[in-house]
Amino acid sequence: MNREVIIYIHSNPTESHKPVEALRIAAGLLASQVSVRLMVHPEAESLFKANSDDLVDGTYRDQFLQVLTDHGLQPELTESVSVTSNNYCIVLKF
Repeated sequence: MNREVIIYIHSNPTESHKPVEALRIAAGLLASQVSVRLMVHPEAESLFKANSDDLVDGTYRDQFLQVLTDHGLQPELTESVSVTSNNYCIVLKF
């Protein structure tokens, strides 16, 4: 059975380094051929829209986003995450 990692980004990227760190982890997992599902709370949506200079620790954001794009990973906008099956090996919340 294939399992995937859910990464849920909840923090505001203009106030916290955690959203960019979550992208770094997602990029690393994808590069290691781990299945990733990226879920984003509306509060963190600016991570994908704002100028990287406006983000906390946004220096490498564009590089991480390119890795996600290269692997075909699209973020899913959602208010919350509910895991109802055991197909996920871990859920990371940032």
